[in-house]
Amino acid sequence: MRIDEQLAACGWQVQDYRSAAVAAAEGVAVREVPTASGPADYVLYIDGQAVGVIEAKKAGSTLTGVEFQTRKYQSAYPDELPAFEVDGALPFGYESTGSETRFTSALDPVSASRRVFSFHRPETPARWREDFINGSGAGLRAGLQLLPDLASEAQSIVAGAGRSDSQAGAVFEGEPSSDPDSDGHGFGQDFHSGECVLSPVEALRCFAGSLSC
Repeated sequence: MRIDEQLAACGWQVQDYRSAAVAAAEGVAVREVPTASGPADYVLYIDGQAVGVIEAKKAGSTLTGVEFQTRKYQSAYPDELPAFEVDGALPFGYESTGSETRFTSALDPVSASRRVFSFHRPETPARWREDFINGSGAGLRAGLQLLPDLASEAQSIVAGAGRSDSQAGAVFEGEPSSDPDSDGHGFGQDFHSGECVLSPVEALRCFAGSLSC
């Protein structure tokens, strides 16, 4: 499938630069957009704001290791035009042959190219952009950084119940416990709750006696 067809199938409106109307849809992909580094194969727009670049390659081309070419255009978008930039560049970069596509997001905690099934639908980078602006973690990888420190919460829970760190570790890690009241699987006898399935934190609270199980 050609890149244009994939973009259209994913909800992007594909336009030529000379007749572009980037506010015509939530997601617009414009061909051959001029930048300071030459024309970008495609520039992606969300709500009229440039957010990313697609570097098109011939079928059969190797895409790994060529994301620097995409970044060249991401960092060369005209300053006078509306754009969402991170560290002076459009954050989303794709390389695609039409049969294979790779993606890099500058919003990830560690930005790295990865293979994707196809282009993201416009609402996905739109949500990432808003999440980034709001500081709530843009995408799965960034969101994982916002998860609570379960180890610290474990220590707090068991300390309040007068349990030892070794007992807490046994529950939290699922390791055998040396507690004489343990069943040998890391869970004290007071943990058992029939068919109840508990999260790690709930298990700790149950073990510490602060949750009815």
